[in-house]
Amino acid sequence: MNVAILGSTGSIGTNSISVSKQLENVKVIGLTANSNAVALLKQVEETSADIAVLADEESYRKNKDIFLGKNSGKEITLYSGTEGIERLVKDKRVDVVINGLSGFAGLMPTLTALKEGKKVALANKEAIVMGWHLIKKEIQYKGQLIPVDSEHSAVFQLLNGENLHDVSKIILTASGGSVYNRKDLENVTPEECLAHPNWDMGVKITVDSATLMNKGLELIEAHNLFDIPYDKLGVYIHPQSMVHALVEYADGTVTAHISRPDMRIPIQYALTAPDRHSGYSSGLSCGDIKNLEFTEPDRERFPALDLAVDAAKGGVGSLIALCAADEVAIKSFMEGNIPFTGIISVIEQTINSTENAETDTLEQIEKTYNSALRRAFDIADKMR
Repeated sequence: MNVAILGSTGSIGTNSISVSKQLENVKVIGLTANSNAVALLKQVEETSADIAVLADEESYRKNKDIFLGKNSGKEITLYSGTEGIERLVKDKRVDVVINGLSGFAGLMPTLTALKEGKKVALANKEAIVMGWHLIKKEIQYKGQLIPVDSEHSAVFQLLNGENLHDVSKIILTASGGSVYNRKDLENVTPEECLAHPNWDMGVKITVDSATLMNKGLELIEAHNLFDIPYDKLGVYIHPQSMVHALVEYADGTVTAHISRPDMRIPIQYALTAPDRHSGYSSGLSCGDIKNLEFTEPDRERFPALDLAVDAAKGGVGSLIALCAADEVAIKSFMEGNIPFTGIISVIEQTINSTENAETDTLEQIEKTYNSALRRAFDIADKMR
């Protein structure tokens, strides 16, 4: 099985490389990074991949020479930009694309991979949130797209062999992030926000976890991936992050997916499904799960859950604005320009100022996304 890992220097990417080393039949042939050329080169040497992509054109120009003559004497093909990512995805040797990109950048390669008949292990939330209406048209066979998010991987496994008509409710769990119990949310610092108690993730997803926007996006994902109405979707705050999802059935039965909080587990399952291989977890004892906690989320202090679902009901344009504004707001917060509570304010104002637009093609989605980015930057700038 030949694998291309998109966003290989991020948390999903590094964990995917770790998984690939443990699976005998997996060979990594291509890797992409945005601008971290040094880390990408190290990964190329580590995996013996022979295709590398630097999405940032300036980084490509500055660093392309260091890739020459590396990889144990093998020639490395180095591409740049979105065109380079597309060329890697289309490479005839690639069987599986692990998409760990963030934001709008993850949509094009998802569509391309599906069109090319490749299996996609998808960890890019925004692609499903903004572009599901395009993605679902390109899926050619059952199991071609497998979610990598721990919650959606859990639901995917729990629903295997079940009749969707028997499902009463799907419940996703949320750790609550790093500041859920803080009373003075307006004074949360970026450093405090990034101190996630259970997961080691990138900046955006960690901040999204703290605002609960991550769970809002995941509700939209679950609605799309599993064709479940929003009134049958729920969220529990579960600080231990061991129960990743629960499914309630019409007969009163509730099934739960339980594992240690380790992203390598859903990544490996995405590569081997429906088979399972020995992996990273030592398993769980009764002692490990005897003190699990579940509470309803505080939607008043953390309005992102309702904001995300409301945006979904507003249509694709609102979802595009949601994703674009979230990206801008997090950047502004991390730079100290807006308070933690300002993140949701920027997102809400951007959605409210977004007019309906055509979103039937990738190009139209990109145009709407870029327009929303500009509006969000203006809104965040006025909050400084």
